Amino acid sequence: MVTTAVMSGVRFSLMMFFPPQTHSFDMMIRGKGGKGVDLYLLLEKLMFYCILYTLKGDDHMPIPTKAPLMKTNAKELVYDQIREWIIDGTLEPNEWITEAELSSAIDTSRTPVREAMQRLSNDGLVVMQNGLTTRVAPLETQDVAAIYYPLASIEGLAAKLAADRVTSQEIDRLTEIDKGYQRALRRGSLRLEIKRDREFHAAILEIADNGFVTKFANHMYSHVTRFETYFFEQQGHGMTMNERSHANIIAALRAHQPELAAQAMSLDWLETMQKIKASF
Repeated sequence: MVTTAVMSGVRFSLMMFFPPQTHSFDMMIRGKGGKGVDLYLLLEKLMFYCILYTLKGDDHMPIPTKAPLMKTNAKELVYDQIREWIIDGTLEPNEWITEAELSSAIDTSRTPVREAMQRLSNDGLVVMQNGLTTRVAPLETQDVAAIYYPLASIEGLAAKLAADRVTSQEIDRLTEIDKGYQRALRRGSLRLEIKRDREFHAAILEIADNGFVTKFANHMYSHVTRFETYFFEQQGHGMTMNERSHANIIAALRAHQPELAAQAMSLDWLETMQKIKASF
């Protein structure tokens, strides 16, 4: 590309200053007798190679560096860490937070913290006021229904989609995940219980294979997990999950009953919602 441009430029320049077939040019190049070598062509080539040497290396794409990837990873790590602190209650509802404190705690500069705050504000996990102060979003009574009803509906749809395509191997996988969930229930480990429960629901979303449904559900999980952790662990409210809820979902999926699977899934979420609402 550069080679073609250089050659075109050389020819244009020569034609401007030394138009071929003119008396002055012919006298300069060939002499009065009209004999001699074609110095016009030689001059063209000489100018071409001189310019090309000057531009040497410009015809190659520069090798990308890894710095932008490292910066991107740092931003994601900061965002994930602050988000985790909000969800698990390390940063409590309504707690005031500052960029300086967070950057010191994470051992990073303020820039990725500031960007993380903006993303978390868009997620509804922090409240920014006039760009000057930031606090962790509160947990309000009215938010429980606003979060759980849409999630129950969208995951009901996921179960309905999964019922039409689930395989016997996937049923076996769901059964194994549910066994881990049951063990967490018996141990009384709320965080492990929530983790296994999310694995179960994530597996069904994977079977349903609808990117939009998965994206919405994953977004809502942040708020759901925050409510469950805060009210059933930090606030000391007892939580006794319905041990048959997953079994009912698996049974409907195994029977390839879409409507029944959707009902069982929605009920699973709505029962938890009622327990949280009762704790206010």
